[in-house]
Amino acid sequence: MESITIDTEVRENILETIEEASRIINRADDLRLFLNDTSRQSREAIEIVRLASEWVKTVESGFNSYTPGDALLLTDHYDLMHRVAFRLPADKKVLDRIILRAFDARIHGDKSVDEYILYKAVERRIWQREKAFLDKPLTWLSLSLGEWHKQALKGFDHAELSDYDIISRVNILLNTDLTAFEGRNQQSFKQRLFNQYSSFLDYDASANLLMTCALNDFLHLSTRYTPK
Repeated sequence: MESITIDTEVRENILETIEEASRIINRADDLRLFLNDTSRQSREAIEIVRLASEWVKTVESGFNSYTPGDALLLTDHYDLMHRVAFRLPADKKVLDRIILRAFDARIHGDKSVDEYILYKAVERRIWQREKAFLDKPLTWLSLSLGEWHKQALKGFDHAELSDYDIISRVNILLNTDLTAFEGRNQQSFKQRLFNQYSSFLDYDASANLLMTCALNDFLHLSTRYTPK
């Protein structure tokens, strides 16, 4: 088993913290630790649970000091690590507070909050009919989607947008019901959109965690639009 160590101090580099969690989560998945009936008595399972528990405690101790954007980046991994450590999801109220704090920061001009991660987090809460997300967050979600759809019709502006912006917007459009915008033409719209940006399948972003995650999402979505 490759050694994984946990720095007990709260890390300034949030992406490094996420990468650390990803390694532990992948190891836990290999050991089937997300299944309730899996034994946790092996030496490796005990070690993974210990590491996950330490990671959760370290992150929890820093939540009040993290910026809204950094705290938001951690939410998905925090929930999964909590499941590894304690066989329970993270406290939903804690997660909702983090997401709403990030939302408030973003709409008041904090560009350090990743709007695509925020979009997906808000969208999940809306699907779950969470009351706190059915007013301003829902309006923001709808306006964002409408704007990105309008941009996609013209072609995303590479001079104004980063590759990360473009692939993230493409992913959201490909993964969203666009009947309100495209009616019965949404499948052909999505196929054209995928074809237009399919070169991203060959993009090398190994040094950038967020871009790598976005490209992995695009690769997953590509199975819907690539001939069998």
